[in-house]
Amino acid sequence: MTILRPARVAVFRVILVALATLATLTMMSFDGVAIAQSQEGFRLVPVSPGTQSVVLGDGVTLEVRVIDANGTPVPNVPLTWEVVAAPGSPRGTSGAPSPSDAAGIARANFGFGVAGSVTIRASFRGVAVNFSITVGSLGELTPDNNTRVSAGGAMDDICFDVFNNPDGSPRPVPRATPLCVFMTGVLTNQDQRAAALVEMSPTGLGSASKTASSAASQQQAIVSSRLGALRGGALAAGSQISWSAGGAVIDGTTLAAARTESKSRERLGRHVEAALGGRGGKGGRPGTSALAQATAAEPERERRWGLFFTGRLQQGEQSGDVGDETAFDFDTTSGTLGVDFAAGANSFFGIAGGYATNQTDLSGGGGELEFDGLNLMLYGAWQSQNGSYLQATLGYGSTEYDQRRRIELPVVGDLDARALFDGDQQSASLEGGWDWGGERVIASSFVRGSYTRAKVDAFAESGAIANVVIGGIPVPTDFGVAVEEQQLESLLGEFGFDLSGNISMSNGVLVPQFTLTYLHEFDNDARTVHASFLGDQAAGSSFLVFLDPPDRDWINAGLSLSAQYLWGSLFLAYDQEFGRDDFELATWQAGLRFAF
Repeated sequence: MTILRPARVAVFRVILVALATLATLTMMSFDGVAIAQSQEGFRLVPVSPGTQSVVLGDGVTLEVRVIDANGTPVPNVPLTWEVVAAPGSPRGTSGAPSPSDAAGIARANFGFGVAGSVTIRASFRGVAVNFSITVGSLGELTPDNNTRVSAGGAMDDICFDVFNNPDGSPRPVPRATPLCVFMTGVLTNQDQRAAALVEMSPTGLGSASKTASSAASQQQAIVSSRLGALRGGALAAGSQISWSAGGAVIDGTTLAAARTESKSRERLGRHVEAALGGRGGKGGRPGTSALAQATAAEPERERRWGLFFTGRLQQGEQSGDVGDETAFDFDTTSGTLGVDFAAGANSFFGIAGGYATNQTDLSGGGGELEFDGLNLMLYGAWQSQNGSYLQATLGYGSTEYDQRRRIELPVVGDLDARALFDGDQQSASLEGGWDWGGERVIASSFVRGSYTRAKVDAFAESGAIANVVIGGIPVPTDFGVAVEEQQLESLLGEFGFDLSGNISMSNGVLVPQFTLTYLHEFDNDARTVHASFLGDQAAGSSFLVFLDPPDRDWINAGLSLSAQYLWGSLFLAYDQEFGRDDFELATWQAGLRFAF
């Protein structure tokens, strides 16, 4: 018994040690399995929306939560963020991994400098989630204006060029461009970018061609008025100038008859002598009878040469409530001097030259446009014995423009973009009508076709330069635009009616007149003009400036008063357009006419 007891103890000890060792190894094995399962069981749950839409230049913060198999947030797990796909921008790992916080959320910030679709991936040890980001055009910030939408697209192209070669292949190293840096880096929110796009877009360009075309039409109207006077229509009363002498009316018809018919001349002499009290009446030369003076005073129409001068003030306004153009108002002042010749009893030809100056103001202090123009016009008229007539004009003008556009940019401040450029205008009109009525009331109806072409030369603005900081270095950047040639063509059809009267005075005739004209535009559709930003010409991007279409139908009404004398006439007239959607126009004119 004593011998066996130690052996039993030893055996028991060996068994205990073996069991302890086995237990330890088993526990160690169980711990290893628990850690591996925890790591293998991590899940990534997107906190930010998986699909988002932004605008070029915007930034987003993407968030992902890390949880274990039990749904418990896991901190300090480093997630890798990667741009998987993007239009032209760099692909690959985006910066250092971001660890999850105490709530298990890992975050990463991304900015978008290229429009298009972008895919971003967050991953950890083979577990990943993807985010789909649609980057919209800068033009989406100003959707109500086509010019600004197009300008925003040009900015998109400029930023695309940062990451791509001209052939479309990716650049190994992005090329930073000032305008892209300004729009996507210097400006930090959509409101600033929208304001910059509004200021940089030249939506007031249409004022140049519109005011020039209006000036050309103004010259046509002046000459048409002169032709009406030459024809002896509503304004012309040269052949009806009358004297009131002793209750007898002595007019041009009486004077003409007195030169050809002896009996009429005798009757005229008796009227004049009775009215003026014999020879050498008041106003006559000593020793000259009133009959001789009356006979010598020929009607105005029979004098072969005529001279006229007309001054004209035209005031117009575009409200900007319709279409894409900026609102503006303008004043055009012009003077026209002409001379004409009576080739026969009812035919006239003439030439007129004019000068016009214009002041146009863009709404909201957006700038101003001035021009000075010269024009030359040929004209002629023929009238038959039955009152029907034809008349035509042909004109050409040249214009010098001085434009200042105010650009109020966020962060940068106020800039002035200046431009000097030229233009020219061509015009033609053909009118036919019929005059009828008696000596006191005259009416006429007419149909007129008018063609006008106004061309504005290409130009580039200057002076709108400010620094944009790129990589800590100030870079002078041009915020102006270059604009290609623009052209406006108008083909107007007109139908009108004139009504005038003759009121005899002691020394002439007073002629009031009313004119009503219906106008229809056959041409002059909506136009576009190509432009580009001067701040980055390398990208070759351009945009369209949309010019509003004209009204198709409207009415013009006018009133005038003319005083006709044997030596010529004076007149004052006013007319205004009605029935236009977005444009108002009113005109004052006054003038002198002489016959010799």
